[in-house]
Amino acid sequence: MTNKIVPLTINEIGAKGDGVALHDGAPVYVPKTAPGDVIEAAIKGERGTLQKIVSPSFTRVPAPCPYFAKCGGCSLQHVTPEFYRAWKIAKVKTALTRAGVEPATWGEPVFLPAATRRRTTMTAIKTNRGITLGYNEGRSHNVLNIERCLVLDPALEKKTQELRPYLPRLMGDAKNCDVTLQYVGGAFDMVLTGRLQKRGRFSFEQDEALGEIAEKLDIARISYREKDFRPPEIILARKPVVKKFGELNVTLPPATFLQASEEGEQALTALVMNYAQGGSKFLDLFSGCGTFSGPLLALGPVTSIDGDGPAIQTLAQSKHPGLTAQWRDLFKNPLKETELDGFDTVIFDPPRAGAAAQVPFLASSETRRIIGVSCNPASFARDARTLLDGGYKLQSLTLVDQFVWSAHVEITGLFVKI
Repeated sequence: MTNKIVPLTINEIGAKGDGVALHDGAPVYVPKTAPGDVIEAAIKGERGTLQKIVSPSFTRVPAPCPYFAKCGGCSLQHVTPEFYRAWKIAKVKTALTRAGVEPATWGEPVFLPAATRRRTTMTAIKTNRGITLGYNEGRSHNVLNIERCLVLDPALEKKTQELRPYLPRLMGDAKNCDVTLQYVGGAFDMVLTGRLQKRGRFSFEQDEALGEIAEKLDIARISYREKDFRPPEIILARKPVVKKFGELNVTLPPATFLQASEEGEQALTALVMNYAQGGSKFLDLFSGCGTFSGPLLALGPVTSIDGDGPAIQTLAQSKHPGLTAQWRDLFKNPLKETELDGFDTVIFDPPRAGAAAQVPFLASSETRRIIGVSCNPASFARDARTLLDGGYKLQSLTLVDQFVWSAHVEITGLFVKI
């Protein structure tokens, strides 16, 4: 099927941030378009590529980033702030309505500013013309050279660009690699992913480049893995990477998961702590390294459970007297009702897929208060429906937008036993 250029009128923005139009009675999804735009698009199947804006919508504004038209990162820089906020709220409400879920009260939405993201992964491509460092173009394997990213914390953005001169030596004979940088507690943590080594070793020139990166750019720790999803191996550590979560000081493992921004973490933690008031014994499911466990220790003892071995291990090593940390795969081996006895408050913050295996046991438990945190309104709505069917009420729900200019959104809800 070949592309063809057709006129379209964008009717709405879909759940993934693309504009939606109708062509021959079928939906066509066109990125970087706004409701009311009259456009010409090259379409193939249900996907469209913007060719020309014939008549712009009143909701359209100039995107602040010069890379926006091509970059596959942000999807919603081109609409007014008013429309952007209304769309994110509507996305959450639509997902809940489809599941027949309605909170008793809506908390005031929290919209965070740009330039707050503390983690990024960029791809480096080495050619005869030099180094390309950036993000994939939309729906493409092509890497767009990015010299400034508006969503990153300024200190993190500066550090990504300072890496450029070292990459030719660091990459050696490799044609590409991924560079992940996380800025936490004033320290920079770097993970390299790709086939950079030969016969399991870096060359002398690569070792020199690594040493210079660490010292001259003040990188606290550098780790390496050949492929994604493999545990990174620390190859150079100048100082520990430590994160404070309430009463806990946790030495983070490489490539650990944190909330996307410090500001987002603070907003979500404030909501969880507010919902948890009156509790005395807490169970933190999908706890990670202790984002919520640490602050909750101020209210009472906490049991933290996660299937991420390094995260739970480092949490256990904090040795706080009120904390119990356990490894457990909650997708394959969820806690049963009898194991939930004794906890008056349960927090669950699962990955995007949600907690479908665990939630039925929560729904049939006698736990007085359940706090759900999610970055996926659809899976949250599904899990909420299960809790409601089990005799819970969604007392309150609040939106936190820490994924600025993307289609993603975080939500936190309080369920109480009726």
